[in-house]
Amino acid sequence: MMASSAWRSLAYVRVLILRRRYTVTETCQHEEQQKLQQFDLDWRFGPSTGISRLQRWERAKLHGLDPPEEIRDLLLQNQTDPEYNLSLWREYPL
Repeated sequence: MMASSAWRSLAYVRVLILRRRYTVTETCQHEEQQKLQQFDLDWRFGPSTGISRLQRWERAKLHGLDPPEEIRDLLLQNQTDPEYNLSLWREYPL
């Protein structure tokens, strides 16, 4: 009986750890998305329709507009995720 209780306690602790990791990951992703949305809304870096965020970042850099390196890093780390690559305006037709 004691071993069973110990295993249940361990299982419970494991669930709490996994929930905590998920919450931290979810919070980080939310903060990253907020930063990307601010980048989308910042007209100093040029129009954002019809191109990916990374293309926009690169174009801004090419024209000396000093886009944030943090944005480039986020985009390169998440290249395959459309939530990161595509701007807020992705669902609007050109």
